[in-house]
Amino acid sequence: NVKGLAYHYNKGSENLYVSNIGIGSNPSHIYLFQKPGNFRGKAKRSQEIALGTLTPWTMAFKSTEDNADLLMSVTGEKRGIAIFRDILRKNLPADSVLTETQFPPKAVLTIANQGEVRGFSYSARQDLLAVACYTAGTANVGRILLFENASSLLSATGDRAIEPTRIITGSATGLVRPLDVAIDNRDGAKYLYVADGDTKIVSRFLITD
Repeated sequence: NVKGLAYHYNKGSENLYVSNIGIGSNPSHIYLFQKPGNFRGKAKRSQEIALGTLTPWTMAFKSTEDNADLLMSVTGEKRGIAIFRDILRKNLPADSVLTETQFPPKAVLTIANQGEVRGFSYSARQDLLAVACYTAGTANVGRILLFENASSLLSATGDRAIEPTRIITGSATGLVRPLDVAIDNRDGAKYLYVADGDTKIVSRFLITD
């Protein structure tokens, strides 16, 4: 039940992380595939990290440095962004299976009263975090939550509730069930893009909206 992945390459080190939602009594996991560029056909995962009660969705690396933090949007009982600090430096043997107590997230930034959390995007250049979410009902209500000065939030430890600086929502936006968001991170960029699962539309907004 795979939902998201994050790829990291630096100085010859190549890692692919995959989030998988557990079914029944099986817990959700993050799977690591090392050197995925060498694979042909089926591949055996190198490590597993159990997520306990967290239900994962998409993932992304905060940076491309050796000590990159893995960010993961979570939904279900806890909704928000989980942060696995320095995940590339855990120095564990291949084929290891870690429980949620052996390698827990260093922080979970919880987002309340905004509905189902889905995809997200972080721009270090803009210092902006954008999160796609929606409230399910007879008529879904879609939202893009914008968190300015996001680097201070992403350096937190432990569980912490966060509030968006701004919210893009309303009938004029056309957002119904946004599933992913991407911030344009180029020099002088001013847009973000949103994919909506219900309308089948990719919309463009100003990052200042």
